[in-house]
Amino acid sequence: MLAGEAEHWWRGTYQMLAARGVTVDWECFRTVFMEKYFPESVRHAKEAEFMRLHQGGMTVSEYAMKFQHLAHFYSQGIAEAWKCRKFTDGLRYELRRVVVPMAITEFPTLVEKAKVVELLINDVIC
Repeated sequence: MLAGEAEHWWRGTYQMLAARGVTVDWECFRTVFMEKYFPESVRHAKEAEFMRLHQGGMTVSEYAMKFQHLAHFYSQGIAEAWKCRKFTDGLRYELRRVVVPMAITEFPTLVEKAKVVELLINDVIC
């Protein structure tokens, strides 16, 4: 749901598009919204950040949230299996070496398993 300035902008944009006979569906909304609020330069920077993203000092939960946020800016469209490989490649080594052999191809399952491995590793270290 849009609010404030964004809602005002969308009402005017919707009326303009409808007056031109444009079918206003989700894809149309997404395109004009991204053009307005996320210019090409910003999208490119976010996409580049996504491609470089690694877990580093983040927890798995923090990494997964940042990964999901930045994935929205990836222009190629993301297949589930590729998304899982990309996420796994960015995990810290001690997590990656346990998670990779699981060959998980569903992102929510992968994140949950990585969280469990992280907890187990932290329990052993503490």
